[in-house]
Amino acid sequence: MPGDLIEVELDDELDPLSDGDGRPPRPPWSLRRWAAVTAALATVGAVAVGTGGAVRADLAGRLPVTGLTGDLRIPRHELWRADAGEVLGTVPGVLVTGGADGTGARGLAWQDGSTAWRHDGGRCTLNDVDDVDPVSWRGTEVLPADRSRVVCLGLVSEGQEPSAVILDPVTGRVVGEPDVSDADVGVVALGAHLVGVADSARGGRTVSSWSLLTGSAEWSVTVSAADGGIGSMFAIGDRLVATTLSGRYSFDPATGERIDATATDLTFERRPMRDGGDVATVWAADGFAASAVATGADGTERWSVGGYYLPPSVDDPWSRDVVPVYSSAGALLGVDAATGDVRWRMSGASFPLLQMAGVIALTSVATGEGASPGAVIAVDAATGVVLWRQDTGVDQPRAGAAVSDGARLAVAEHDGGGTRIAVHDLHDGTVVTTWPSALDDPSRLVPLPANRVAQVADGTLVVLGEEAR
Repeated sequence: MPGDLIEVELDDELDPLSDGDGRPPRPPWSLRRWAAVTAALATVGAVAVGTGGAVRADLAGRLPVTGLTGDLRIPRHELWRADAGEVLGTVPGVLVTGGADGTGARGLAWQDGSTAWRHDGGRCTLNDVDDVDPVSWRGTEVLPADRSRVVCLGLVSEGQEPSAVILDPVTGRVVGEPDVSDADVGVVALGAHLVGVADSARGGRTVSSWSLLTGSAEWSVTVSAADGGIGSMFAIGDRLVATTLSGRYSFDPATGERIDATATDLTFERRPMRDGGDVATVWAADGFAASAVATGADGTERWSVGGYYLPPSVDDPWSRDVVPVYSSAGALLGVDAATGDVRWRMSGASFPLLQMAGVIALTSVATGEGASPGAVIAVDAATGVVLWRQDTGVDQPRAGAAVSDGARLAVAEHDGGGTRIAVHDLHDGTVVTTWPSALDDPSRLVPLPANRVAQVADGTLVVLGEEAR
């Protein structure tokens, strides 16, 4: 019954303070930007699936659902393969990936997988300069070449000297090599800017910015030790917000001008609800507590639950009757969107992958010695009851676990004796069809444009498609 609390236990316990795979609840550099809700509500029309032009008739006239692929009952077969790592995103004519060993980046020709360019070294991302979200969460998009950049960083946290290289994602041309050698605190790409933080004289911190589009230096400001140093940095709308022990400070990311001392709550991941309200994560002004908060169409608060709202990678706004919240205690909660009642609680390292038609599909991350292998798990959104589960044999980050067409979910299954790609009915797990697996090892599936799917495992990437070879 609504309001009843259902306990659901998985094998793997997650330390709420650990980084884990997928997106951690509170990383040292947490980067989120939310778009205007009114703009999203104004964009009403047919919903295109992927970039293949197919339209889901049952979703016409609703808010957009991104990240879906075309009908999974149509088999995909191997088009090409390459020595490459995780999918970073797509630009015209090029699939951008990480290197096979997890470092560097590759530009692979969309048609045949041949190497268009290669950069060795650093941890690389493909960045949309008009957003701060990693494009890996939006795999079916093709980013415009002139508004995206590959950024490869040498990270102090990994025992490397601070370094940065900015690349054109289509040609691999070096756009700039900002001198971040003094940025021993951290370097991060925020929208159209690369921001570095360095220790400065007398215990303060210096914040410097470079343009991702040109690689040129933009500005540099110093926060004195009296202000408490800088712990975290966020992009919130048109502001760059730095947190310190004595409060928060806002900068204009284009000029470095200090706007004000921000003593207000910060809002992340704001998403619209079908009744005109919204749900978001709100980080309290004191900087020590976060809550998932729902508001009505009139802006008044409906409810607040301690933790972080975790919107799934594929998310139908008309299915948000239950809101997934990662609690401060390290459990995934199913929260009633109307009342704030916690309907169910699931312990273990699970992250929402998809929420549609009353089902939440989760990815399970194996943690700790003797933990069970990663899995894809479908639960009833209203009750938390597990509808079906499929082991994959590999830890599944929140992006790049399985692909969906809205009614079905394709999973690379691994039972120890081999791998197959099985297409499951979203609601009951029935295997609708199977595709031959291009890889024998445990692998992940990532949706790509044009109804293609990438299968990735241990330094090998295989692109599967419907079209003739």
